[in-house]
Amino acid sequence: MKKVIVVLLLFSFTHIIAQKGAVTVYFKNGEIASGKGKLKGVKYINFKEDSSKKNKKLSFDDLDKVEMTLKNGQIMTFRLHPIVKKDGTRKTPSVIGKLVSGKINLYIKGNINNANITGTVTFNNTGVGGMSQEVGVDRLIHYFMKKDGETDAIHLKSNQYTLKQLLQFTGKTFDECPEVFSKLYLGITKENTLEEFIKQYNTQCK
Repeated sequence: MKKVIVVLLLFSFTHIIAQKGAVTVYFKNGEIASGKGKLKGVKYINFKEDSSKKNKKLSFDDLDKVEMTLKNGQIMTFRLHPIVKKDGTRKTPSVIGKLVSGKINLYIKGNINNANITGTVTFNNTGVGGMSQEVGVDRLIHYFMKKDGETDAIHLKSNQYTLKQLLQFTGKTFDECPEVFSKLYLGITKENTLEEFIKQYNTQCK
């Protein structure tokens, strides 16, 4: 019984950790505010302005975007996006951060500050660590992909899947340059990451 309780507590702890850090909040009414922020749930951010001691729970329904500075210095833009599955089935809209821009845009959601998104440590060929051996550090990342100009982002599953498995959930995202996709797909190695794959596709798809 004690073991079960410990496991449940660890599960709860690792899943309430979210991205947090210096943020700039852009409201739909044109206002801009800076401070500290922590993403909460599918469409909220707990935000505290530099000049205030009180936290505010802001809904992305009222925000255009949030720019957050991650631990590695990278600035990531978060927006509320409509989400679909490969077959077009709609899911609950969710706040996701843009990792790669171009013909194909790659978005991620999860404990980004504690995840290695540079590809220096691989996990199932995705280039992002899974559950860390450190207690209470969850490195689960969910991927989303969208063609430039389209509205819906396709949920590709998480970094618990291999790169080739993730690419099976992309639907018609790569149909503009199928030859480029096939060449890159056939050349996938254990060192390749989804981020690298999409960047190469964007570069070679003319």
